[in-house]
Amino acid sequence: MVFCTNKRGANIEQKIEMDSEGPVYSVGSDDMAMNLATEIAKRTLDSFERAYSSRNPDFENFELKVRFKTLNGGEHIWVRIIKLTGGEYYGVVNNTAESTREVKLGDTIHVNKQNISDWMYVEKNVLRGGYTIKALRRALSPAEKIEFDSSFDYKIPE
Repeated sequence: MVFCTNKRGANIEQKIEMDSEGPVYSVGSDDMAMNLATEIAKRTLDSFERAYSSRNPDFENFELKVRFKTLNGGEHIWVRIIKLTGGEYYGVVNNTAESTREVKLGDTIHVNKQNISDWMYVEKNVLRGGYTIKALRRALSPAEKIEFDSSFDYKIPE
């Protein structure tokens, strides 16, 4: 495990672990950059829906980041979208839960739109959306960015 320090003033409390699904970070609920990223994601969710519905073969790996309840607040977990019907999303939990008992890796769930905190898909090996991912990355040192980037199979634009 590598500890992720707060070198640029971000409120990244710690890098909890690196597992097969990628890095897991703990971020304070008062983190302004993360809260802004979540607001942008919510405002632009229609872009995700249009891309998903387009069936463009260059678009893949559609995921929504969803907030689940914990004893101390909430945990945000990526859910791979498998179906969009009548404006309702269904998907498979794509990360191991650290704190919540509401879901576990591999569960198929209905996504409550009120709990969406981010969205992403990959277009020709480039991340689209992923506002919280980009917010985390901006707060890292150059060396930490190299390690962070190596945990993804796609490029993260600045």
